[in-house]
Amino acid sequence: MIEFARLRQTPKNSITGRMDGVATGEPWFPGRLHHEIPPWVITGAFFHIRLRIARSAVVRLTEVSVAVPLLRAAADYHQRQSWYCHLLLLMPDHLHALLAFPRHEAMSEVVRRFKRAAARCQGIEWQDGYFDHRIRTPAELEKTADYIRRNPVVKRLCVQPEEWRWVWAAGQVVLPW
Repeated sequence: MIEFARLRQTPKNSITGRMDGVATGEPWFPGRLHHEIPPWVITGAFFHIRLRIARSAVVRLTEVSVAVPLLRAAADYHQRQSWYCHLLLLMPDHLHALLAFPRHEAMSEVVRRFKRAAARCQGIEWQDGYFDHRIRTPAELEKTADYIRRNPVVKRLCVQPEEWRWVWAAGQVVLPW
């Protein structure tokens, strides 16, 4: 039987030339993930993005003094066409977004700028990197949007998704906060 840790090992480190994980028995994990959109992905494809605050962070994303400017910044990025935001929802320690990026800008660069501005202006201490997953079908987009909207309910922060105030979606003219 193959151990789970063995499946995550790499046979040979390209820099050191040694068998990482094999000699020590330690699992191998990649250092950083690359968030590049492959050229064959159509322009306008949506991605589920999750940004987390650092474990040591004191500020919570749902504090009014943080949440309002953060949601306004997301709406501003949308209006300036830095991204197309289908949905963005804040949780106390992370945010979920369904975003599409223009072809001329790298997804990682747009997310980096957003995180850097939020860190500077709202004092948010972000965890390094972020999660992304390409949405492949309209059905998956709706399923993921439903998952995101239900996140506060699952965490018992509200009873119904409509009660959660820290959310912004494309087409919202009046900002409820």
